[in-house]
Amino acid sequence: MMPIKNRDGETEARIFFMAYTLDDAGNRSRRPLTFSFNGGPGSASVWLHLGAIGPKRVRMNPDGTMPAPPYELVDNEYTWLNQTDLVFIDPVGTGYSRAARPELASDALRKVDFAAVSRG
Repeated sequence: MMPIKNRDGETEARIFFMAYTLDDAGNRSRRPLTFSFNGGPGSASVWLHLGAIGPKRVRMNPDGTMPAPPYELVDNEYTWLNQTDLVFIDPVGTGYSRAARPELASDALRKVDFAAVSRG
């Protein structure tokens, strides 16, 4: 969980993320980086992560419906990882991402400076 802090250093939210980098991708400083997140509230990045552009996906039935459990992960032939490193972010109020206090929930994601986050 990555803390998101205000100018006073107080944690306003904690963001859950999953990141992938490609081994042996060459010059890391020249490699693109994609931040991927679903809108929310209520929809975590899992749909993009395991259903669209991540390195693995959930195997679906041939007609596109969900199979019965247990679900199986398979290599995703459509992953973007061969072109860009990937960071899947759950917006505040989705998945494991939460505001530190309920009154901060509506403002927390709006305040995230992704450029600053990517610089560490």
